[in-house]
Order: sequence, then structure tokens, then C-alpha cells
Amino acid sequence: MPTADLMPLSASDGQPIVCTVTDLPGAVIGCVVEITLTATDAIASRWVASGSATVSDDGTATARFELSLGRESVVRLARLVIRGADGDREWDQAQLGDVAVLLNGGGATSPEDVLAHEEALRDAQEQRFVVTLGDSASPRLFRVLCVYERLLTRTAMRLPGAQVIPLQRGNPGVSDAQVLNATLRELGWATQIDSPEWEQRTAANRPWTLVVFPEVRAEDGQEAAEIARTERDRIGVVLALNRSASGRPVATVVEELINGQPFPDGYVPEDEVYTGNLVGGFAAGEDTETLLVHRLALGADPLLALVMSLYRQAIVERDPDIAFFRLWSILEVLSSNRVGVSPPVVVHLSDGTVWPGKYNTTAAAAPRVYELIKRHLVGIDEASVVQPAPSLYEGIRSWYARRNATAHYGAFDPSDPVQRRAHWFSAAARTRAGAAATDHEWARALREVVHLVVARELNTVGAQLL
Repeated sequence: MPTADLMPLSASDGQPIVCTVTDLPGAVIGCVVEITLTATDAIASRWVASGSATVSDDGTATARFELSLGRESVVRLARLVIRGADGDREWDQAQLGDVAVLLNGGGATSPEDVLAHEEALRDAQEQRFVVTLGDSASPRLFRVLCVYERLLTRTAMRLPGAQVIPLQRGNPGVSDAQVLNATLRELGWATQIDSPEWEQRTAANRPWTLVVFPEVRAEDGQEAAEIARTERDRIGVVLALNRSASGRPVATVVEELINGQPFPDGYVPEDEVYTGNLVGGFAAGEDTETLLVHRLALGADPLLALVMSLYRQAIVERDPDIAFFRLWSILEVLSSNRVGVSPPVVVHLSDGTVWPGKYNTTAAAAPRVYELIKRHLVGIDEASVVQPAPSLYEGIRSWYARRNATAHYGAFDPSDPVQRRAHWFSAAARTRAGAAATDHEWARALREVVHLVVARELNTVGAQLL
């Protein structure tokens, strides 16, 4: 068994830490010894450095590290590997024992003092991360598992009240292969999918990551699941940035904890609910000519191709604040091109009056979008399209106000004193007023207006190409 030391017992960022390894069994002079160091601080325990040293004539190997960790940490020798001609030999932390130094923590007087600092840092980790979600006054305690698909992680991570756990396996899509094979047979095709190959390739393309919430206080399992899913979505946004992939929730599982024992409470498949058109046939746009016209328009007009990409993202957005932002962006992009900004033209409402206020030309976003929509509402009952807004003008003002709230503050918050002072606040507040006028109904109306405008734009461009 090799013997190793890390010196000095205490150090600061940038100060050399020397690892000396002796008693290397089977080591040959000139062999390479690989050394791995980990560190524990008040946030996590993780890898911090790897280095190598050559076994000298006296049978020792010495490596020098200069670490800059920025906070109090206990640095440990975690792994030794001897690379020899007859193979490699490896020792982990459990075999090497407690070989550690204190970094940025003042003077340590003994190895025991270093270990005491490490224990204190681990306690700080627990205080940071062992958090119960929900209302502490709620009588029942649950644990919740949320599963993400198409999100690959390699390292277990912690957040307050949550654990992110990578899986070594993904979804093999067994049922997909079975359904596809049945479909091919019904079509009279000769091809059949090789299930084992399909499963192997699909599992690699659909990695799973778990988000576990060990303690959630709630009135019932449904509330616990909602609390967990809200936090899961926030975590998913951060992971999307760091992993460059947007995971798809596939399941939420809830168990109640009674006297420390788990009892199944329920599970929810997280497949997105179909919210599209339930009507088929010509009335729903399912005809060859409409499909051809729209496809020709996309190929001929890059702006419409961009708009349709934005529309596809907007219609699946579940957060009303973000939905207002996405949908309004489509109208603003289209209006800038179809209506134009310069030279500015005064905008008139559908009743012939001038757009109220100082900014009433196509140089301003709201009246310009109004002008775009007004052109497409010719022959259509305006009130029926924009409900719950009383008119297109009021709808535009409220939709634009919600867009502004999201663009400037991330979301509309009626209790925020800064937002309450904004010139658009009263228009945004209308979308929260009254039992029938909810966020989703105002967003639905905006979505229907966008659908109408985009469809007519596609028809106009595509029909010229038939």
C-alpha cells in the first residue's frame, strides 16, 4: 500500500501544495503516478485537480499543485494510479485514508483539525440543501420524483430542496417500434423494424435525468406534485442553458411519508395534452390545396418561414407571461415588414377615429400591429375574435402591456410597485380583472388573432404561386 502526504497542512489560494507518494508497490523507477485531488467546501464536494509525477531513483513520486478555489475548502487525495508496463494499479480514497489539507481556512494545527473543518463544511452543505418545500404549516409530508427525457446529465447535483440525478439508461421506445411495425404492415410495406437495434439507438437519443424532491409539505398529493413541478420547471430552464438541451417532462410520482415510511400516493404521466384542432376535414384546413398553398408560401417567403417557426414555439408555451411575449413578437415582426415603419402613417381605428395619444403612427409598435390586424379583419366581426377584450384597440393595448411586463420585468406582477407606476399597468391589469378574464383567456384571444393573421398571410403569398 502506498503512503502519501499533502503538505503544508494549511495553505491559501495560489500557495503550492505538494503531494509526496512513497512505498509504491511494484513501481519501477521512471513509471508515471497519476494523482487526483477533490475538495469539499460549503457548497459541494468535487474534483479540483489532476496531476502526474514520475517515480524517482529513491522510489518516491512528488507532484506540485497550485489551487485557486476562492473559498474555505478541504482538499483531499482521492485517487492514485501507477501506470506500469505490466498494467495499471489503482487506489481510491477509502484505501488511501485521510490525506487532506485545509485551504483558505486559517491555520490548522493537526490532521484532526483539518477533518473537523471538513465536517463543518459538510454540515454547511446540509443546512443549505436539506430544505422542505411547501408550506411548513401543511400537515402532510411527501416526496416527489420528476423525470426529464432528452436531457443528459453526467453528475449528481443538489439544489435547496432538490436533487438532480443522472441515469445511465434512457427510454428505449419499445412500444414505438411495435406500433411502427404494425403501421408498416397495414400500409403493405415490406420493411420491419429490428426491435433490439431500435431500442439501443432510441435509448441513446432519449436519456433520462431525475429531479427528486425529498420533502414537500402539502395538503394532499396533488398540491405536492404542483409544488414540485413548479420548481422542476425552474430547474429545467437552468439545465437547458448548461446542457444545451431542453428536456421534456415525462412523469411525476408522489409518495407520502408517514413516520418515515413511504406510501404510494399517485403518479401523473407528463405527456403534453393535445390542445390542437379536434375538427378535421376541409373546415379545419385539412385539404390538399391549403397545404400546398401554405407550403409554397414558406418556400418563397423567408419572413413567413421565420414567423411559422416562432408560432410553433408559441402555441406550446404554457406560461401565460411568456406566451404573451412570444405571440406579440410574431405580430411585431410581421407588421414591421407588411405595414412598415417609415414613412410613418397615422393609424385610424376601425370606427374611423385616430389612434388616441401622441404615438399614433406606424412608427410605434402598438398602432402598427393594430393596422396589420385591422387589414385581416375586414369582413369579420371584430368583437367575436378579440374577446374578452371589448375591442381590438383595447385588446392591442392589453396584449402589448403584458408583453412589456414580460420584456422588462420577466413577468407581470400586479403587486410590484415599480410595475404599478408604469404607463401600461392599467392595461395589463385588465387581463387579471374579473372571474372570466383570466390570463389564459386573454392569451387564447391573442393566439387566435395571430393564427388568423398568419394563415391569411400564407394564403396571400401561396395563392400567387399556384
